[in-house]
Amino acid sequence: IGVTGYGAPWIGPLLGSDDEVLTAVETVAHARGARALCPEVELVCDVGGQDIKLLSLAPDGGLRRFELSSRCIAGVGMSLESTARELGVARDAFASHALAAPRAPWIDEACVVFLDSARVTLQRQGFAPGEILAGRSRALPRVLWSQVARGAHPRSFGRVAVLQGGVQHNRAAVRAQAEHLFSCVPDARVVVHPEPALAGAI
Repeated sequence: IGVTGYGAPWIGPLLGSDDEVLTAVETVAHARGARALCPEVELVCDVGGQDIKLLSLAPDGGLRRFELSSRCIAGVGMSLESTARELGVARDAFASHALAAPRAPWIDEACVVFLDSARVTLQRQGFAPGEILAGRSRALPRVLWSQVARGAHPRSFGRVAVLQGGVQHNRAAVRAQAEHLFSCVPDARVVVHPEPALAGAI
């Protein structure tokens, strides 16, 4: 049994997990999970429900740079799901609604609280649920690179990117992130982990 994450030191002993696995730091686990899939990975974008991690990996597998979302942005992944719920759209239908939308309103990269208030404003302005979800999807990479990376250019993290974390199950979110990376780094290579929510555990 292997346990990773913030609660590992407490949950691991209760489950009788292997001590060697228990000592794996979460960021290292996510880096290893990405490298196991794509040995040449340089950038890991791990977007989960509660936090976002950006890892820049050296050719030898070492960690060159690490950025973690602030408290202001914590929960941005989960807020995508809650926005869909507030709009009456099932989580599994988020991507189909967003990708079929004829337009995507601009939503500023802001704290989670302001992202939710933007939903209310857009509803009052007459935007359809799918359009609002499309706007939220496109705001995600801007939030990621302006708030988490503090304005750093994606190129400074690397050209070969692996997208992982539970949010990567959402095709609209993946498409928005990939398009953003390609717009910043035209020769980028973007790989989506086949088990994005389990990459760190793997």
